[in-house]
Amino acid sequence: MQLQSDIFGVPVQVPNVEELSGLGAAYLAGIAMGIYDASNVFQHVKSDRYTPSMSTQIRAKKISGWRNAINMLLSNSNTPLVEESLQSNDRRSDDYDQLQALLARGAFRSEVKIAQRA
Repeated sequence: MQLQSDIFGVPVQVPNVEELSGLGAAYLAGIAMGIYDASNVFQHVKSDRYTPSMSTQIRAKKISGWRNAINMLLSNSNTPLVEESLQSNDRRSDDYDQLQALLARGAFRSEVKIAQRA
């Protein structure tokens, strides 16, 4: 999780719950029914928090190395999908840049509010 925090440049909080899917579904149902308050529903769940500690230069170098490794694997393949994969690599890069911009703006911090409106 530390690597994810470092690569995306955002804090990552990991709940110490084995069945997180079930807990999340139960909390969402409880929020929808007015049983739980969305603003503090997770305050009793213990979690580990990882904060970014990698420099911007090292992060960029690691991402570049990962992209180069993927491109080498794809270019050494004899499958018909290689050309399409290489062409779509630019789109994936754009998607990554868009994700970074969304994360920087805090776009994913309002999932509970969105779920509450539904």
